[in-house]
Amino acid sequence: MKRRIMKRRKDGVRQHYIVGRKKRRNFGMGVSFNRKKTDYGSNLYQGTFADDGAKLDVVEGYPDWDASVIRLHVDESKRKQGRATKLLEKATEKYDSIHSQVSNMPSVRTHFNAGFRLDDDHDASKEETIKKFKEVEIYPGSIGMSFKGKRK
Repeated sequence: MKRRIMKRRKDGVRQHYIVGRKKRRNFGMGVSFNRKKTDYGSNLYQGTFADDGAKLDVVEGYPDWDASVIRLHVDESKRKQGRATKLLEKATEKYDSIHSQVSNMPSVRTHFNAGFRLDDDHDASKEETIKKFKEVEIYPGSIGMSFKGKRK
């Protein structure tokens, strides 16, 4: 059940909010999706894909991307079981375009396996992507990877 509330800002302007239950959707295979409004901006929403021991947080509403990955975490005891790849694949089923800033080697491989490619070279192979990451890893750095287009 949703309800409308009104709050006054410090400058006296009234702002209206719609408050209600979070949207939760189950994608099957244990993956659930939860969406809520963020504090970052007026048109941004945070979506969370969750599986047993794994969580993927994205922000929706950026002008260049349908979503941007802000956190991907898998519990240490649940790693190397394909959970992160499954969450990324579920996100690619929901969004047409997703961006992620990738900062470690296991994450580079996981994103590549889920269909993400380098921002500046979408035709790069897995080996070329890993090579590009190793070039920036020294600093320490990260590389931008993105998914464009719905999965079939």
